[in-house]
Amino acid sequence: MVSFLGVLCIGCGSLGNDLPSDEEMINTFHAKEATFNEMVQLLQEFPSWEGDNLGGFRYRDGYWPESAESRAFFGEELALRIDSLLKEMGCENVHFWYARSDASADTIRPNKYSFVSNADGLSIGPGISKEFVYCVNPIDSLDLKCEICYLEEKPSTVFVTDGDLDSLYYDIRTKANEIEEGIAFIKLRRRIADNWLIELEYFH
Repeated sequence: MVSFLGVLCIGCGSLGNDLPSDEEMINTFHAKEATFNEMVQLLQEFPSWEGDNLGGFRYRDGYWPESAESRAFFGEELALRIDSLLKEMGCENVHFWYARSDASADTIRPNKYSFVSNADGLSIGPGISKEFVYCVNPIDSLDLKCEICYLEEKPSTVFVTDGDLDSLYYDIRTKANEIEEGIAFIKLRRRIADNWLIELEYFH
């Protein structure tokens, strides 16, 4: 494919030149599924949220490999193993979330991990990224919701999809351009395994 992504880039202001297709990401995942699962098992050992912090934030997040706190917890040997796994997965970094839904809970482990396969332009303006997402809890309809948020004052569009994310993104941007409708962000999700999704995000 001088590929579909080449067409995609023309339609969205040359964003996403290096983004992998859904098919490429799915093939990578299935070829290296053991690596993906080992990474999640290691990251699940990260320090839990302490439930006695009742006045604290309901959510907490972190990044690997940028977080010095994360590296210090694992120690150099395990930290290097996680670095190696991330490289084998072909991902740039991992973003993980803690969520405290019940303030009385003793501890909460990270409940979602986002492994960035590739990103373009996110730090300097309009950007787009594709990621592997692991959900600790079984995936439900909420995890599969996609969203389009507009620059104009109008409600977001929320829907569920199970199709090709690149094609859907291209269609959304093309239709928006045709009617001169500004989009603030797009988040599209697709299930690829029991607890795994791929996600495409665009930010204006």
